[in-house]
Amino acid sequence: MALHALVQCTAKILLDEQQEQTAFDSDWEFVHSLAQLGMEDRARSGWLGNSEPDRATWKKAYEVYCQAFQNPTSEPDKNKLARILKRPIRKEVLDYLFNYDAFLRGLGRMSLNLEAHGGVYVLHSHMNHACTPNISVRHLDQRTSLSRINAIAKTDIQPGEELFITYVNPELSLEQRRQHLLEWGFGTCKCSRCVSEEQDATRTPAAKDPAADDLERELKAGLGVL
Repeated sequence: MALHALVQCTAKILLDEQQEQTAFDSDWEFVHSLAQLGMEDRARSGWLGNSEPDRATWKKAYEVYCQAFQNPTSEPDKNKLARILKRPIRKEVLDYLFNYDAFLRGLGRMSLNLEAHGGVYVLHSHMNHACTPNISVRHLDQRTSLSRINAIAKTDIQPGEELFITYVNPELSLEQRRQHLLEWGFGTCKCSRCVSEEQDATRTPAAKDPAADDLERELKAGLGVL
């Protein structure tokens, strides 16, 4: 899904390069505004546990990606690409899209910012996480398919209050939620729910009064319990 999103995003940027500068600037700014976490960064964060990432598959995906946009293998595909990309692509854009490190960053960027149904949206990509979110993201209008999202309030939201979505399944335990977020490189979650659950887990019962223990023993002895 992330590779498909990256291909769609790359195609849009390349098409923008063939049009007015304003169209390119808008999409270029959007792509640069997305949160970034490269695939190698994800691997270092513990995403795969003790396993090594499948770098051979990454390389193969990169080769297919570059082939589609730069070096088609068939003459019909080469001619089709030449008809679409009539203007030369600036080096800045080529470097951002088509070197291997940039590809891994792009793949990680798409993975990180994809909405659950596969789209990438400005509003959604800039929302922070909470394990008790105050909004949910839905697709209410089936006619627009994935082109539009709806943010639905889950609680009363005051003017100026930050909107939160959840990056993980909120039904998971504290440990599981935090582990998933750590694997994505977000650090230890300190949302109000996590802090509260952590405090509950570490809270120890208050020490008993020794006098109360003596009274309890006397009562048990009197009742023949001891």
